[in-house]
Amino acid sequence: PALILGEHSAITHRHLIDCTECVSIGRFATVAGYCSQILTHSVDVYRGRQHAEPVHLGDFTFIGTDSCILGGAVLPDHCVLAAKSLLRTAHETPYRVYAGVPSREVAELPPDAGYFTRSQGFID
Repeated sequence: PALILGEHSAITHRHLIDCTECVSIGRFATVAGYCSQILTHSVDVYRGRQHAEPVHLGDFTFIGTDSCILGGAVLPDHCVLAAKSLLRTAHETPYRVYAGVPSREVAELPPDAGYFTRSQGFID
């Protein structure tokens, strides 16, 4: 298990990250706002034991405040997870906004959006 942070990635304030399995956060990615949870393990009620899976947040991703991300989840490069969303599966399409409980694709993003083309991590 590990927490892997890509260059210029950021985790803001008061988030909970469970690293029972690997959590990888890509380059220039931001876990923004407050109180998001990244949970790599849960209880398998059928087997009566813990089950853990990794989480991967791609390059130039943005996680909105108070979101929940579960083991096995993948947010592709150049995507946004809207505030208060639940990411529980592996999405595949880049340049998208995913939102809701559970998250689903709600919008397409332009590849030339400023967040995706920056060369420094800090956002003015």
